[in-house]
Amino acid sequence: MTLTQFTRAGAVLLALAVVGLCGRVMADKPSRTKVEDDKSQKKGDPNVLSVVKGVDVDKHTLTATEGKGEPKTYELARDVRVVLYDGLTKQDKGQQGNLTVLAPGRTVVLHLTADRKAVRAITVVPWDLHAAVKSVDADQRALTVTSKDETGVVEKTFTLIKRARVLLNDGLTKQDKDQEGKLADLTEGTPVLVRVSAVDPSQALELRPQGRGFYGVLKAVDADKGKVTVTVKEEGGHVDKELTLVKKARISIELRKGGTGETTLSGLTTGSPVVVQLSVFDAAKAVRLTVREQDQ
Repeated sequence: MTLTQFTRAGAVLLALAVVGLCGRVMADKPSRTKVEDDKSQKKGDPNVLSVVKGVDVDKHTLTATEGKGEPKTYELARDVRVVLYDGLTKQDKGQQGNLTVLAPGRTVVLHLTADRKAVRAITVVPWDLHAAVKSVDADQRALTVTSKDETGVVEKTFTLIKRARVLLNDGLTKQDKDQEGKLADLTEGTPVLVRVSAVDPSQALELRPQGRGFYGVLKAVDADKGKVTVTVKEEGGHVDKELTLVKKARISIELRKGGTGETTLSGLTTGSPVVVQLSVFDAAKAVRLTVREQDQ
């Protein structure tokens, strides 16, 4: 089961994993959206990081969503310029594109007029694809993954660019540093965040494997030893899995009557549904637990 298949019991946990590229570009790597202003762009006009919902070529309009807001339709300037920008080097000024590359789901920076009603220029930037590993060809630096879109499950194969890296990080604190991983170490079913090139969507700029996750029922808690036992349904019956929590593991509780918050192992109730995310470094350790308490 991949992260995107979890039930509502894992909503709090999944929120950390499905923030998507918008948040990552703005918070983690803002330099990737720093492009030279288009000549048609007036000083002080707003730039908006958005996700494309659709383009109407006949009406010359673009519909996009900014953050968690509602989709908004903009008028496109007659001479609107489209730039594909990966931002791999300081010298990278992007490549010229056209409206046909603005497929739904593409992450873009919209260079707007002062009244925010029209788009003067569009910069297409890399975006993150949440997927699961299907196969790896380390010699060819190729990765095949499966993901879901509006049509269902889709399969895609990416070639890693020469400077692409596989980065490991459980993401528990902002101070946690990335560690270098290897493409050959990725196994089938591993959740992975693929940073897709804006210039060539068949290429990956970076891979971030995610710790596997699963859903079960909390059977036992040993707060002193930092361990939990979770009963999981698998083919052939139910299996008990004993896990050790890492030192900075995040433990959240979601009440059926509403409200969520942080808690401790001693505050958990056995018999509750739980979503577990394992460490990307050690599959025997858990980095996140999200428990949905039963009605009292």
